[in-house]
Amino acid sequence: MLDNRLAVLKKHVGEEPVNGSDSDNTRRRAYGRAYLGSCVEYIQYGDNDRAYVCFQKMANISPELLNETDTYYQLGCGDQPKGSMGDLSSLNVKRSSDPLMGMMKKLFSDTGTSETVKQLENASHSKAYFSLGMLAYGTREFGEMRRFFGRAVLNDPKYLFNKQLISLSIKSLLGPALVDGLRNIRRRVAST
Repeated sequence: MLDNRLAVLKKHVGEEPVNGSDSDNTRRRAYGRAYLGSCVEYIQYGDNDRAYVCFQKMANISPELLNETDTYYQLGCGDQPKGSMGDLSSLNVKRSSDPLMGMMKKLFSDTGTSETVKQLENASHSKAYFSLGMLAYGTREFGEMRRFFGRAVLNDPKYLFNKQLISLSIKSLLGPALVDGLRNIRRRVAST
């Protein structure tokens, strides 16, 4: 699966970049996304070792992906089957966060990780925790959401002023039933 992706990319955008210093941003992002997709697939198959290899390659080739919410959404849903990926009703955020956080811990202590990537440790951890918190909110795991949001703030205090984090944290105090009830009322009012 990874070999096929890489062969297609080589044909369309050229040779694989060695690291994140390649000046062709399009090529770096294309290869980074290919490794991210393969990483998610390896997580789905339960092959965490190969998933980590792809995660590290992604980070070294396209470090900016470590600061994108979408990266962590995909990895946070990574253990769901392909056809169900992103289905919040079947997502267990606590369980699915374990491989991701394990890979991140290993990434920033691995000697094969570039210094450019290592400089992104706090920022990428905070983005990962924030993204996992958003997923936990969607699954109504409010305790987990608050835990992830708290870790996001500890890694990057500017999240204390993030409007989305504040809003969702306040809503989470209401409880899942009340939040869903208020959402239904808002939908009914909006449709009239």
